[in-house]
Amino acid sequence: MSCVHVKICGVTTPDDARLCHGAGVRYLGVILAPGPRCVPPDTVKLLRDAVPEVRLVGVFVDASPQAIGRAADHAGFDLVQLHGREDAATVRAVRERCGVPVIKVVRPGESADPAVAEAAAAADLVLFDLPKGRPADMEQRALLWEEAAAAVRAGRLVLLGGGLTPADAAEAARTVRPHALDVASGVEFAPGRKDLAAVRAFLEEVARVNF
Repeated sequence: MSCVHVKICGVTTPDDARLCHGAGVRYLGVILAPGPRCVPPDTVKLLRDAVPEVRLVGVFVDASPQAIGRAADHAGFDLVQLHGREDAATVRAVRERCGVPVIKVVRPGESADPAVAEAAAAADLVLFDLPKGRPADMEQRALLWEEAAAAVRAGRLVLLGGGLTPADAAEAARTVRPHALDVASGVEFAPGRKDLAAVRAFLEEVARVNF
């Protein structure tokens, strides 16, 4: 049985990047889209230099392959995450332009949409996540976990998000067995600022499942 890894998303400072990597986080997500966790290109380079060994993920929302490529060239991303409504052609264009694996987000119920399914199939990894900007709905979360688990059984490399915290990390890892759990606000004391104690607690809960 493969290990479940952890991706901490929305890292905004080199210090937080070093703390997360030192705690054992495999992937760090850097957001280059409008929002409280967005970072400018120069800061992205500082994050890359702070943790050269980590798998750094550039997160974009409905940006053009050309813009994503320029940002990836500057930052040296190991993966690119497409978190908007990108279609299959865009997924393929981003992979060709950047030369790194592409993660595509899927939200609850979207797997039945042929266009979304095609875009997800074109990606190297699929992130199952809840819609942003509104409270988590337990029914939606159950559907998200069910769809993510089905994708795992189908042989896809899956990341599972959806407002995870240390309190439900072990349950999520045990139920879905994804390649990685994706967490942002669940390990923060403020938007974009990571709580080291919460990061460690999250990792410890996942380690209980991996043991």
